[in-house]
Amino acid sequence: MYGPERRGAPVVSFVRISDERVDERGYVRNPYAVAVMDRGLLNLGGVNPLDGLAHGGIVLVNSPEPVTSFQPVGDFRLVFIDVTGAAKKILGSAIVNAGVAAAFCKVLGLGGQGDVVEAVWSELESIGLREELIEKNVELAKVCYEAVPKLGIELTNNQDTPAKIEFASLDYPPETYLPILTSVGNTVKKLTGTWRIDRPIIDYAKCTRCMICYIYCPDSVISLRDDLSPVIDYSNCKGCLICYVMCPPRAIKTEAENVG
Repeated sequence: MYGPERRGAPVVSFVRISDERVDERGYVRNPYAVAVMDRGLLNLGGVNPLDGLAHGGIVLVNSPEPVTSFQPVGDFRLVFIDVTGAAKKILGSAIVNAGVAAAFCKVLGLGGQGDVVEAVWSELESIGLREELIEKNVELAKVCYEAVPKLGIELTNNQDTPAKIEFASLDYPPETYLPILTSVGNTVKKLTGTWRIDRPIIDYAKCTRCMICYIYCPDSVISLRDDLSPVIDYSNCKGCLICYVMCPPRAIKTEAENVG
């Protein structure tokens, strides 16, 4: 489990689906389809969600509109759906798992809506979620399922993968493989503000200078002016929104990031 210091960090997971038994586990190098649950990943340096995706592959993106700055090379089939918006409306929070899973099943042509509903209910029930929350997640799944087309897997060439895959080679002396620090940190080059989905914004007319946001910020990206008014470093703020939750006078609001 990760604490708030990793909240918003780019992560990736994989699944292999087959009518036959699947014994292979681990990294999928050449996926047939990719679901991007955070549209900010499309413009995040050092991250390429389409690594190894074959010609004709499907890309499902959780976004309210097409990301104009995202211009993939290849004949991929792109589907955009605002799962976050639907989740906020139905669940009251941006928990998109059930919605993305349902939409992904639809575009891949995996089962019908009834199968998806049964799977969502079974999965959430197994982790002890309350029935009223399961019902809301099922509603979200239905809405997202209906909002996308059924495409199916139709690759033009299973072996042709236009997206470049890079493997790092360790061309260093053996002694540098030891668990020791040999150089200064690279934190200044990792602008974690690109992880953010929602931006916290301070209303200084309501702010009481209580310093609660400054104290609770897990990444120390909130500093204080001479008059104790807080300032957010948006280059490194990951958007964990702990400041928003903890603010006593509700002087912090949130606004969706525009990733272009």
